[in-house]
Amino acid sequence: MIDLMALLQWLVNTFGYLGIFVASAIMTANILIPYPATVISFVGGAAFNPLLVGIFSGLGAAVGELTGYGLGFGGKKLLL
Repeated sequence: MIDLMALLQWLVNTFGYLGIFVASAIMTANILIPYPATVISFVGGAAFNPLLVGIFSGLGAAVGELTGYGLGFGGKKLLL
């Protein structure tokens, strides 16, 4: 089984700001096992520009939350 935190850390270390965006999106789109997305902001803010980390982390979190919302909204149409 893949360790999610190790995968997210690898994303941030390898891809930088894009990795922060993707990691935040993954953490907030995960419905079954919620992870705090602020962990990525803290880790990324120590290594990169904190302002850009906040922007990319916030955009990634918004995309992740909208993904969960879209799945729930579309699922409602399938069930009804």
